[in-house]
Amino acid sequence: MNWASAEIRNVPQRTGLGAEATDYPPMGPVFDYLSPLDLIHFSLTSRRGYLAVTDYRKDAFSITALLGRYFSQTNVLGFRFLQAQIGFVISGSSALQFFGRVYYPESDLDIYVEARREGPLMDWLTRVGYTYIPDPLEGRFPSLDQKLHKLDNQTQNRCPGVLKPSLEDESALYRNRSMVKVYNFRRDTDPTKKIQLILTYNAPLELILAYHSTCVMNFITHDTAYSLFPYATFEERVALVIKKSRDERCLDKYRARGWTILNQVPLAEARDPRSDFYSRSRRNGTTRYVGDKRCWTIPLSPKLEAGTSGSTKYLNSWQLFHKDTDTPNSYGCDMRFKILRSRILENSYTIALKPAMFLEPILSALEYHIGYQLDRDVEGLMRQYFQSFNGL
Repeated sequence: MNWASAEIRNVPQRTGLGAEATDYPPMGPVFDYLSPLDLIHFSLTSRRGYLAVTDYRKDAFSITALLGRYFSQTNVLGFRFLQAQIGFVISGSSALQFFGRVYYPESDLDIYVEARREGPLMDWLTRVGYTYIPDPLEGRFPSLDQKLHKLDNQTQNRCPGVLKPSLEDESALYRNRSMVKVYNFRRDTDPTKKIQLILTYNAPLELILAYHSTCVMNFITHDTAYSLFPYATFEERVALVIKKSRDERCLDKYRARGWTILNQVPLAEARDPRSDFYSRSRRNGTTRYVGDKRCWTIPLSPKLEAGTSGSTKYLNSWQLFHKDTDTPNSYGCDMRFKILRSRILENSYTIALKPAMFLEPILSALEYHIGYQLDRDVEGLMRQYFQSFNGL
């Protein structure tokens, strides 16, 4: 099944339906219990079934409903426009709720943003009624302004050029260092509404790929929602552990929510090209891209007005490798990539090794000739390259 698009195609046609085709009994309570593939199968039974599922999807996969728990209707659009400008993403339990069509009342809104780009978002949150909650362990820096000043001192000396980490640098230990800080905000009129702002040194996807397991590797941009391992997560309801944690509570939370936690993949599934955890070879792995055919991609509605550019998150890529475990005929999985970061790029990216080999020398040469000045045309050229390379 191709998860690359959430649209349903090849719908059977029926004669004589006309305008009354939309007159289908309310199916929402039934559809709520169907898996994503079951919904697609139901939509293929008839024209009326297709229209019923299409109508259901408008409410079930509503970004307005998700954000409406935290912001007013007007501020929801403001949030998405700001998201388009800054490039931050929604992930964690928030994105899981969106794809899973569920609601976890205790969950915060988890926002991931590159450091040095968080200022306008923090200002906006305070304007719409959220208050920064200082970390009690850092009493020396109680105010938001003081925290930002401290953060500037931490990040201003980061390497501005193209990073070329070795494979050892791409271990889980290294990826943990991509998190700069977590800021907590609470709504003034409703203290139960909380927002966590997670700052990253590099691309937010670097941190998402370092999650404890695959069931939370989902994220939402200003125009599209992406699930990286959709069949395993929402059809099979399994989560593969990528990074073992000393604290099992993070996994227990998802066990309680209905996921089966796997520490390794059986050999048969590891070699099955239809599996989310398939790797072409032990040596080269399988290259994955945001928005590839293994992803579940949902365009968000309503679309933002003209003046906002499309997300560049699909320029991110990585490689999935198998690794040995203590269990015979089974493998664990690891994500490997390089970080592409430059002053001539507006964003940083996770890049699989093959495209990185092509892009690194080009960007290094451009940095030399352009003089480290931001050039959005370079990002446009990257977009064209990846569209052809990925077949998007």
